[in-house]
Amino acid sequence: MKYLMILIFLLLSGCTSAPLDIQTPGAYLNISEFNPDKWTAMTRQNLEHFLQVYDLSPLLFTNKVNIQSRALNHAHPILTLNTNFAEHPQKLLASFIHEQFHWWAGKNQIQFRQVLKELRKIYPKKPENETYIHLAICYLEYEGLIFYLGKSSANKILNEFIAKDKLRPWIYSVVQKDYSNLKVIMKRNGLLPTPLT
Repeated sequence: MKYLMILIFLLLSGCTSAPLDIQTPGAYLNISEFNPDKWTAMTRQNLEHFLQVYDLSPLLFTNKVNIQSRALNHAHPILTLNTNFAEHPQKLLASFIHEQFHWWAGKNQIQFRQVLKELRKIYPKKPENETYIHLAICYLEYEGLIFYLGKSSANKILNEFIAKDKLRPWIYSVVQKDYSNLKVIMKRNGLLPTPLT
């Protein structure tokens, strides 16, 4: 009898909750904050704002997102964003798209291997700390920014990354300089998601 009452309570509780609305901020992203503070809250708020303003679903390849201050952005095992761009929402969007494309690479490994072979031939003398996978990912990040923000805003962000980003200045420079060639390579290998084609 006790278990029956618990079951009835759970069923009734479930009936009174509102259905999940895809338009609700965060409804199609599972966002969590690690050691929550004002910066993780601001980052989360900006990310949820993007979900209201833009349909991010075409470029979502994982729906789990962790926000953590002083962490390095990374895609796996859970997409994790730091709070460095809490006050720079467009750069936060760039970081989010960038990490999503690492998941896209994982889902399209055969095509990415082919792209990497082509990039090695074209850019045999890349700086030691740069990677060919990031050349492809940063190109896709730029395409995503163009798609959501327009070319002018995307170029502004790219220029700031070239001037200030200590991790990948060479890569962002190549993306800007050789945009058309990179687009041909990515398109030929079927690595432009539908909205970016």
